Amino acid sequence: MRPHVIESRQRWYRYIEQVLANPQDEAATRAAVTRMLTEPESLRTPEYQALWQQRGEQRKQMLGIIYRSASDEQRQHLLAELDEWIEDFNEMIARDI
Repeated sequence: MRPHVIESRQRWYRYIEQVLANPQDEAATRAAVTRMLTEPESLRTPEYQALWQQRGEQRKQMLGIIYRSASDEQRQHLLAELDEWIEDFNEMIARDI
């Protein structure tokens, strides 16, 4: 495993340890968990973040190629699946999970 990946994981572990060290502060815990989920890049090393972005671009290109090579029926199926995911997420948001 690459050193910047290991360092980024260690940053996450240290951050989690800090959050769990004071479980009585519910607001701080909620904010920390929100940060971990919505801003994961903030805990990555700069090298790992650059690699992450590069791979993200590669994933987008690959998915574009796959999508363009799919049949109309396959695209419709994919869109239906995505609509179901959207519904699930909207339900979770409505329940404030």
